[in-house]
Amino acid sequence: MTDSDALYRQARADIDAGRHESAQRLLAHVVLANPQHEQAWLALGLIVPQMDQAIECLNRVLALNPHNAEAIKYLELARREKRRDEGLPGPESSAQPGGDEVGRLPRLGSFLVKAQLVSPAQLEAALAAQREAVSAGNQQRLGEILVEQGVITIAQLDLAVREQQQRFNSLFWD
Repeated sequence: MTDSDALYRQARADIDAGRHESAQRLLAHVVLANPQHEQAWLALGLIVPQMDQAIECLNRVLALNPHNAEAIKYLELARREKRRDEGLPGPESSAQPGGDEVGRLPRLGSFLVKAQLVSPAQLEAALAAQREAVSAGNQQRLGEILVEQGVITIAQLDLAVREQQQRFNSLFWD
C-alpha cells in the first residue's frame, strides 16, 4: 500500500462525510504523487466546484482508461451542465425552459425563485437582459446579471451556486 492509496481512502471517507473541500485537497496530493491514479482523477472530477475542472479531470480518466464507464457517463453530465450554464443548446433542449428534469439540477433562476431570493418577474427581466447580451455577442451569466441589477448580492449568488454544486455532486455520491 502506498501513501497515495491511504490519501485516496481518506479522501473517499471525506466525500462520504460531505467534506468535499478536504477531499479535493487530498485528491490533489494523490494525483500529484501519482498522475496515473485513475480513481483519484474520477473522484476529483466529481467534486470539484467548476464544470471546466470536472471536465478536465474526467478527460484525464479517459486518457488513462478510455473504457471507464463512470467517467464517460459523468463527463456527458458535466458537459451538459456546462452547456446549460453557458446558455448553449444541448441534447436536452427539448425539456421545458427552467424546468427541473428528473436527475438534473434546477436552473439557477428556478433555484433562486424557489429559495425566494428573486421573484418570477425579476428572473424574467434578468433572462431578457441575458438574451439581449447574447444577441449582441456578449455572453453573460444569469447570476452576474442579477447581481448587476441589485436583485441579489454576491454572497447570495455564491451560496446558491454552492448549493447547486452540492446537488450536482449528490447525483454521483449517494
